[in-house]
Amino acid sequence: MKYQQTSPSSRKDWRGTSLSPEEITSLSPQNRIQTPIEDSLQNQFSLKKRDRLMPSESTETKRVVKNFELPSESVVGRRLEHDTYWREQSQIEVQNPILSKELALKLIELDLWLHTEFQATLEDASKMINELLQFFQNPPNTEEINLDEMKELKKEELFNIFMGLLQSPYLSELSDLEVVNVAKGLIYYKMGALCFDLDLQSETEVHFKHCMEAFNKVSNQTKIAFFNTFQDLYNSLGIIQCQRGNNENSIPYLFKAEQIYKLVTSESKACSHNTSLTNDIDHYLLGQIEGHSQRKAILPSTQDFSFYINGGLDKVKLERNYTLTLFYLAQVYTKMGMNEKAVQFCAETMKRQLAFKEFEVKDWGVNCINLAEYFIKNGYFAQGEYCLFAGIAILPHDLSKKKKLRSMLQTQLARYYLERLIFGVNNFISNQEMIPEVVLKQFIEFPELELKFPTEHQICDLSDIEQGKILFRLANTQYRKALDYYTLEFLEEHISLKQEVSKLYRFLAMLETDKLKIFAMQDRRRELLEGLLTDLGQSGNDLQSLGHEGRLLELMVELAEIIGQLFDYKYEELKHLARMPKQQEIELLNNLGLRSITYAQKAQQIIGEREEFAQTSLSLGLGLGKVYSRLYQKEQSTQLLYLECALSEYLKIQSMIQSGRVEYENKADIEGEILQLKAKIAKLSKR
Repeated sequence: MKYQQTSPSSRKDWRGTSLSPEEITSLSPQNRIQTPIEDSLQNQFSLKKRDRLMPSESTETKRVVKNFELPSESVVGRRLEHDTYWREQSQIEVQNPILSKELALKLIELDLWLHTEFQATLEDASKMINELLQFFQNPPNTEEINLDEMKELKKEELFNIFMGLLQSPYLSELSDLEVVNVAKGLIYYKMGALCFDLDLQSETEVHFKHCMEAFNKVSNQTKIAFFNTFQDLYNSLGIIQCQRGNNENSIPYLFKAEQIYKLVTSESKACSHNTSLTNDIDHYLLGQIEGHSQRKAILPSTQDFSFYINGGLDKVKLERNYTLTLFYLAQVYTKMGMNEKAVQFCAETMKRQLAFKEFEVKDWGVNCINLAEYFIKNGYFAQGEYCLFAGIAILPHDLSKKKKLRSMLQTQLARYYLERLIFGVNNFISNQEMIPEVVLKQFIEFPELELKFPTEHQICDLSDIEQGKILFRLANTQYRKALDYYTLEFLEEHISLKQEVSKLYRFLAMLETDKLKIFAMQDRRRELLEGLLTDLGQSGNDLQSLGHEGRLLELMVELAEIIGQLFDYKYEELKHLARMPKQQEIELLNNLGLRSITYAQKAQQIIGEREEFAQTSLSLGLGLGKVYSRLYQKEQSTQLLYLECALSEYLKIQSMIQSGRVEYENKADIEGEILQLKAKIAKLSKR
């Protein structure tokens, strides 16, 4: 199953050293790292810092867990109150030593630095990164700018900023403090995220490794405040492995990202979506400087601000990152050929994108088409139809917009009705019935679209040609709409659509009992495809010279078969007349036969001696032999020539069968035709 890529996963592959999942620190209580007891200095510093920086929190509602305080609004905090492991950790008692005046001053300076210069520098860097990425998304079309050189210069400029923070004496002199390791981890995370966005995969892994090493030195309680960071980190590492073709290696990273999401949300179903704390407001201090009104526009009223160093859980970002996790898993399983899992994650991704209104119409519509193709191919017609109408439901009402996507959906809807017709005809002929548990099975629902799922009254077996005509009309209508867009400018698509319309008539004719109507349907197929060849010739589209030899072969074979069937119908009609055929009727018969021969011979010329088309050559030879042997000509020499041509075709077929080039069950029929033709030729030659 194909899956539309709309994220960094579509970037070109980079080679470099990869990290093993074992190097990644587990964040769940089940696989926690044993954390050494922090000294009392750190505990006292963390508590005082939080008291001073979070005045909006009441003293009664504060909860201090070791050296990390969870905000009162946090669902994770409420859950952890009932968790045995975290409760035990929170009960660790440590004696606070007396602080020296010098150390106390250093702690105060560090506290101020982390909430001013450190914060402002990261905000400035984030602003620069956003501007840089926006520039590269729509770079100017000029040769004066070397984009690769510019990318490297900007990266170096930003890295100098980050390295300046890492080399600050505040981080080097107090390196044992947990808060310092948090600061280092955040800096390395920013560096890794920048490299990821610039497609520098090996560098991304290096900086993310440093980020994890820094966070490995802090307590599990503190890590909770940075779940968004870890979730994004694991997503990035997973997709890097996928881009390198290491699909199996990417799965543990993505599962870890999923594990983080489920750890946070497993008991928060009743929590409002807007009760989040965030550390992702990159322009907070800038907003303070530039004016309160601008800050109000930057900071949504539903979010509380928290400094980078304090961390915080952003539920909006948590949900968005989880959508990316599912998106990446869908891609990985697609590349691994595990289509069922790919469909599962693709559908869940699309469901979340729709629910959170975070999708591109084009990409979401294309994924509807891809899902529908998978379901229809496997007989899940109702689900396939539902997906197609879901794609149509998100299209703009203005028909002049999204024309290509609209035509793609119309094409796929037409193919769906064609497949239903083929399935129904085959069941009707073989006296079989569809299995409702398969055909009507539902896998996906998009509640926001308010679409009704198809029922057994809408998808059922064909009992007569009238029901077949309903599917025929539905398909034909969609094909006409699609062909309005896919003109000869879209050569491949235009030819395919015309051939599929021909197939519509072919299968509808199988339900018909009136021979005149059958003949009319087959003649409509001939008219359709010969008209296509005329249009191609008039537009100067020589399929063979344009590299579409395979498509030309298909058309020649199909026309030879169609006109051959028209010839057979007329032959049987004249054969059973109670009178002698009129000259006009014989000429019509011969005309059909010779046209069928012409197309068959053109097809044989394309095939030549290529073994991969041996079975097609067999079918063409059988048709040629049959038509040649039934042509009628008063002139003896011409009639003899037709019979000799028929004999030649059957002898070729006999040789192909005997040499093992092709398989054919009715060898005796070929031998019988050869004997009869030899007898006719001998008899005619004696006259």
